[in-house]
Amino acid sequence: MNHANPEGALRIAAQGEAPPGFWDRLPELVRPPAPPLSDRPPSAFLLALRQRIAHRRAPETLTLFRTIARLAGERVEDTCATCFDGLFRADERGAIVQGLFADLFDGGLATFAGVDGADLLGFVTLRADRAVLHASVSRWAIFEVRSAHRARYRDLLSDDEVDEIGADVLSELLSRSLARFEGGNDRQLYVYVRTTAHRAVSRAARRKVLDRESVARLREEAPPDLPPLVGRPAPAPRVRLRPRDPLPISADDEAYLRELLEAGGKLASVAASRGVSRGSVTKMVQRILGRLDALSVDERERVGEWAEATLGELRPPG
Repeated sequence: MNHANPEGALRIAAQGEAPPGFWDRLPELVRPPAPPLSDRPPSAFLLALRQRIAHRRAPETLTLFRTIARLAGERVEDTCATCFDGLFRADERGAIVQGLFADLFDGGLATFAGVDGADLLGFVTLRADRAVLHASVSRWAIFEVRSAHRARYRDLLSDDEVDEIGADVLSELLSRSLARFEGGNDRQLYVYVRTTAHRAVSRAARRKVLDRESVARLREEAPPDLPPLVGRPAPAPRVRLRPRDPLPISADDEAYLRELLEAGGKLASVAASRGVSRGSVTKMVQRILGRLDALSVDERERVGEWAEATLGELRPPG
């Protein structure tokens, strides 16, 4: 084999034994790449390859790059068709290939430390398989995080929080969690990603509820400087409401609180009038309480005065 011709050596390697299958090499795909052995002198093949890379505009280098690009693209198409059939459209597969090209030709090839054409072929197919894995996991993780949010926590988590959860889930899967995956097909991988995503959304929702101590507040255990949103309050002191000052809350929050006060603090009544579940009403009240927490003491006092005045208007005379 002519080690001075990396392109020819790569072609010969591609005609030989097929590279490992995608699922067989999955542990290698999720494992961080091992650092090159610095005490081993570079082979003649590696020296010739580095010479090609250093002269990017040379005809021999362009020929080598075209061969690498063809092999990488074929591997992406083959992996998508055999392991993730129907998951990606043609334009999405093209985007994966373009991202892979950028990875290889903008510094990726410079990290290669193999000794011959077979090692280079394995390096290229490994990068291709990893690109497909990342694309599929990204697609499923983001979809499932948003799905869990829409199904159970629409009134509790904001869109920005959901995007942040999705990024955290993806980072966790690609950096650590997938190393524990022991399945061998796309369906098992999807279930694993879905479970991880739904657990992350549930944990974020529970943390938000607990941080607010909303359960204590809904049971009339809130500190006295918070407005009495649930139940009948004690006889109100003299109202100091400044009617010309706008309330420091949104019109939607004001309307929701007024409806809650009109129902006597009964969440079930509000749920029935709005045609939603009691859990949805509870989540909405928790969100409003969180926004009230962010107000200053004076602003909370104004909301409390407004609530007292509203309750006074609703009480029957006598």
